[in-house]
Amino acid sequence: KALHNLYLAPAPQPRKPLRPAPNELAPNPVRTVFYGATGAGGNGILRVARMFAASTNYVVRFVEGKDIREGALKNADLYIAPGGGSDTQSSNLGPQGRTNLVNWIRNGGLYHGTCAGAYLASCNNPDAKKKLRLQLMPTYTQKCPYRGGNALVKLRYTPAGEKALGRKGVDEM
Repeated sequence: KALHNLYLAPAPQPRKPLRPAPNELAPNPVRTVFYGATGAGGNGILRVARMFAASTNYVVRFVEGKDIREGALKNADLYIAPGGGSDTQSSNLGPQGRTNLVNWIRNGGLYHGTCAGAYLASCNNPDAKKKLRLQLMPTYTQKCPYRGGNALVKLRYTPAGEKALGRKGVDEM
């Protein structure tokens, strides 16, 4: 009987609402902007956003390129660029959206890029026809043949990156 009691499920507890009530928010919640338009792949971004939204420490908003072009970062602390397609995300931001995002970061905004979001933060390859990267990391990237899986990505440092990091050539990460 004692072992049987170990496997009994606890009584169901009432579920807390996904979003805290405004009066429950932390004194200075992190105002988080998630890119959620074309180029954001899969359900990962929704799962992460739900975790953030369930916390009293974050206020969550989804945006697209038009919102960034129109000043949505003005009242934001953190921008999250998800996996998916970096070129598509970049095209959706457009030149003005990319400029707004980079200026916002240079003025203290925080950027987190996962997968395609990290590619977006890198530099344009010298031979790239389209200039779609944000130029935030001193690396060039190449397309990963193992999209959607776990794989190492080769990063080639820009001349500025080689100088700043004291590394030459290519690293796999």
